[in-house]
Amino acid sequence: MRFVILLLLLVCFDISAHGDNSNKDIISIEMKKDTLCVITTDLFLYYPFGEHTSMSGFSKNLDMPIVETFDSIGVAVLVKDGIRIKAFYDPCGDSHKVEIVFAQIDKKVKFERNVNIGMEKEAVFESLNIPIASDIFQKINVLSLISGLNGVIMNFMFKNNSLKSVRIITDYIF
Repeated sequence: MRFVILLLLLVCFDISAHGDNSNKDIISIEMKKDTLCVITTDLFLYYPFGEHTSMSGFSKNLDMPIVETFDSIGVAVLVKDGIRIKAFYDPCGDSHKVEIVFAQIDKKVKFERNVNIGMEKEAVFESLNIPIASDIFQKINVLSLISGLNGVIMNFMFKNNSLKSVRIITDYIF
């Protein structure tokens, strides 16, 4: 408990090298072993590849073919070069946008905010506006963004100080 309070104080008052304290979407930050868990309401978790109003537009933007569809429930699977993305679109739903159900990415894909596989860890944190104290920063091997609204988790895995893969999981049940 003391560590969590200390971490929150460091994040709130000693942000120096890794961004500023302007990310109002962050609810909490906690370090668990080598994983920084950030609970946030940032819409990047829902639309990491941008906001799309059709599955074909989503596929075209990512330059990934749709290899399987489940039209009755609005789900499509996109696969290219070992990258796998399962997405959902409900034209009658609330958002009217393509949402991610699952993704495993370890190669180049166009993320929003210029996040790319292979980029330096510090650049990822800056692009996502995640503040962190410099003494903790080097211990982080996984950045886990957890939605404070619905069940979306986006894990950024780092190796040798660069982004190696991203995994997105949700609690969608079909």
